[in-house]
Amino acid sequence: MATGENSFRRKVIDMLLNVFEAPLQELRLIIPTIRDVIVCRYANILAGYLAGDLACIRQNLEQLAPLDHLAYWLGKLRLEIRERNIDVTTIDEIQCRARKLEASDAWTGEVFFVLARACEIQENNEQAIEWYTASRESFIHHGCLRKAVKCRLNIIALQSRIHPEHNYLEEFGQIARDARKIREYGTAGLALMNISRELQAAGAEKAALAYANRAVILMAHDLSSLHYYLALIHRCYLYLELGDKIAAREDFERARPSQHKEVQAALTQLRSRFRKGRFARGKLDHLTSSWRGRVLNDSRSRPSFAVLEDLLIRRLTRGPQSRSELLVFLWGNSSTPESAEFRFKRLLQRIRKKRPGFIHYQNGTYFLDKGSHIHFARKKRKRTA
Repeated sequence: MATGENSFRRKVIDMLLNVFEAPLQELRLIIPTIRDVIVCRYANILAGYLAGDLACIRQNLEQLAPLDHLAYWLGKLRLEIRERNIDVTTIDEIQCRARKLEASDAWTGEVFFVLARACEIQENNEQAIEWYTASRESFIHHGCLRKAVKCRLNIIALQSRIHPEHNYLEEFGQIARDARKIREYGTAGLALMNISRELQAAGAEKAALAYANRAVILMAHDLSSLHYYLALIHRCYLYLELGDKIAAREDFERARPSQHKEVQAALTQLRSRFRKGRFARGKLDHLTSSWRGRVLNDSRSRPSFAVLEDLLIRRLTRGPQSRSELLVFLWGNSSTPESAEFRFKRLLQRIRKKRPGFIHYQNGTYFLDKGSHIHFARKKRKRTA
């Protein structure tokens, strides 16, 4: 009898860990197979959270409330995160209950993850990094590598907010590669979208678009999720920057069905951009931090990179490259060595004139400097409690 109970408990824990890791489409497939009531309700809450379906979250919270389980409080906090209205008593209750958990408890990683996300909403980025780090360690302990790589991505994204004077292209690129290896396509797409944002901030819109296209393709594995729609509206904005209103309108229409308040708030801004050529600065509610930065620091007046300049920058996002590698990549056999050398020098001069300190040379390789001016258009925002 004891052996049977242990076997059932192990299955419940395994299912719970699958629920924590699953993207939206996968989650919808496994929910009908879940036998444990608490795990099933929390899985439905997660599905509602990922889809932006607040009614679904509330409905399942009502079912969990009488049980007074940790799952109820985590679901409640996820609802508050979606509503962007964090109740500190909810956080206090979760932290109180978390202190009673053993370090090896299957819920531990999820507790830290949700607390980290709440800290993000409160713009307490340093504390969020601590929670994500603890969450990552717990998920690795339980073999949840997909959720662990998501934690890692969130940590790097937060570090980029804390240190906007640096770029994190290499880190985002490595996370994208690692995520794809374990078929965590949503996180891979998010990492590529972060690279795209970095390049757009530097004025390399065509390179940014190339990464945005790859991000949307990867996000298509998780249709209807928040990040899928965020990838669409990011690309929509890029198309507007590049003057392609037809393509921009297509992405705009594809994003309209989203139930996420963050997406609808960004669509309001894009609608203003379509009609008036500028953002509506007075409408900032529910915007993500990146979209709020775009609205407040509209940088359309900055000089953009030409096609070949853009292509060189895109190549360097992969990491340091030697001079010979770049010459072959840019011109192949279409130019003589002397002509290619001359054109390369002129190309570097033009880029460095537009963005001083953007490309550096050391130990025989060219690279995008960690302290370059890639974030020059951004302003540090004060952290609020």
